[in-house]
Amino acid sequence: IQTDKSTLKKLEVMFAFPAENFKKIKSGIRIDKRIKSENLRAIESIKQRPKVVTLAEVKFGLHQNVRLVMRTGHVIRGVQVAHNRYNLLVRVNGKTVLVYIHGLFSYTVLPKETQEN
Repeated sequence: IQTDKSTLKKLEVMFAFPAENFKKIKSGIRIDKRIKSENLRAIESIKQRPKVVTLAEVKFGLHQNVRLVMRTGHVIRGVQVAHNRYNLLVRVNGKTVLVYIHGLFSYTVLPKETQEN
């Protein structure tokens, strides 16, 4: 993947969104310094990646709020709107973020009482 400054291997990309959405999205992303300090790499084996809850498995509605901790230390909170074998679509502050499952450190569906719409 070619960026403005360098070329990245596909597995080095943990999540992506259009640059013009940065201001809206940034307040929904934090850094966990402990995890960041571990310098974790992407999980190459599909079998070793965290399990992602399907929308059909969720008992409290079609869309669920999730807390995603990436292997880079980024913590993303938003509404999961779709997923497939390799990635998730998460709405953060009304904007879509593409999250690659190979970059997940942890995946948590938030309890109903913490749901945000």
